[in-house]
Amino acid sequence: LSSNTAGGLIIPGYYSLKASVDPAETSKTYNSKQTNSIYGKIGLAYKSAVFVEATGRNDWSSTLPKDNRSFFYPSVSASASMTDIFTLPEQISFFKLRASWAQVGNDTDPYSTMKYYETSNFPGSAVNPTTLYNTDFKPEISTSFEVGTDFRMFDNRIGIDLTYYQNVTKNQIISSPLDASSGYTSAIINAGKVRNRGVEVTFNATPVKTRDFTWNTTITWSKNKNRILELAEGSDDYQIISQVGAAYLVGKVGGSVGDIWGCKTVRNENGDVLIDPANGLPVQSTEIEYVGTATPKWKGGFYNEFRYKNFKLSFLIDGQWKGMAYSQT
Repeated sequence: LSSNTAGGLIIPGYYSLKASVDPAETSKTYNSKQTNSIYGKIGLAYKSAVFVEATGRNDWSSTLPKDNRSFFYPSVSASASMTDIFTLPEQISFFKLRASWAQVGNDTDPYSTMKYYETSNFPGSAVNPTTLYNTDFKPEISTSFEVGTDFRMFDNRIGIDLTYYQNVTKNQIISSPLDASSGYTSAIINAGKVRNRGVEVTFNATPVKTRDFTWNTTITWSKNKNRILELAEGSDDYQIISQVGAAYLVGKVGGSVGDIWGCKTVRNENGDVLIDPANGLPVQSTEIEYVGTATPKWKGGFYNEFRYKNFKLSFLIDGQWKGMAYSQT
């Protein structure tokens, strides 16, 4: 990565160092990272109806400590076309079952395992880093399991795709804020174990199909449940994941990664917000407590496409149910 800065532009929109306010103020930053990998894959098929595939990969990353630099992650998947194996009613156009199990490994950014200094504008001096390093980084490993089906009827005029999944991420690599009095503003850490479980449904239909006019519609719906199973080693009963203004994302065992904590607005017994007469602003509690979760209960979408000869018109409606948002205004 190479970057140059020179105090802004004297000609708006002309992005050149020659148009800099102070062309002499330039700086360059170089990041170096190396990953070596070995990858293998094997696939088997039976009568073009049953398919099994297995993969294996091992990475060696320069961004991890020497003892944890090597990490292996395999996968296996299988699918079976029931319409090719069995004789089904003619109304069924296609019916397939599928399942998979996989692991995915991940490393971190360069220069996160030792204390590295940056050069200063003063000769012979250096700038302290603001991110706390980690000498015992472990690779992030995600283990996922998925089963699903693809079912279509009436010459593919109606179809449904259903998927159930579970994903468990161990040693998740995140940036956690720190009190600036410690000398650092953040730390890159391994954050324990997090599980995601969910269902995804897609319904397709062609209600009208003539020689000149076709109407296609798709309805999607998904639900995900996030749960923190373990916190980072040596942490307290909670862990600050991120901070925006006066709101914190706080992780607790049994809670969610999207749990919002902060000082609630004070209300009276009728639920009305109390206003401070001195400044006209809402009264804030002095106690940090659980406010809600940013994770929605479910998400959904409704897509329609209309074709008449060479003309096409489409529209999409999508949204989510619940899920708290924080506004600094």
